[in-house]
Amino acid sequence: MREGARRLRGLRLADGILGVSLVVALVAMFLPWYTVTCPSICSPSSFDAFHSWGFAYCSVWLLTAAYFAVRVFGSPVMRLSAIRKRGWPIPLAGGVLMLICGVLFYNADPSGSALGFSYGVNVGWFVALAGAVGVGVAAYLLRTDGSKRQANLGSNSEAERAAS
Repeated sequence: MREGARRLRGLRLADGILGVSLVVALVAMFLPWYTVTCPSICSPSSFDAFHSWGFAYCSVWLLTAAYFAVRVFGSPVMRLSAIRKRGWPIPLAGGVLMLICGVLFYNADPSGSALGFSYGVNVGWFVALAGAVGVGVAAYLLRTDGSKRQANLGSNSEAERAAS
């Protein structure tokens, strides 16, 4: 338990953004993504991410969260240095696919209204897109951080590292 807490406190900025974005996306999956309102006939109905393209969003989220868990909580015995240095395409693909799934969810069920009957996306959909963008931003930061680290590893002396 203490080892996990220590690892969470020592996260880099990109890992922290990735973790927060995944939590935001998780919360968004349970918020209403789509609402149908017909006040004269029935009560409003809303749907969360577990409908339509939201299933694909949830699946991609699960894979990206598994990558984050392995990256942060992976044992040193697992030899995860390659994942930590060059694993940035995994969350990048996850963020892009989550964004695509959100857009396809909107295209499958567009918004509109007629004669007091209205239907369309709700707050959960917007929060889900924000979570997907956050995952993509974290992947970009992981990429730039990894390229700086590899450049520093390529230099031979402390003086060369300080000069760069």
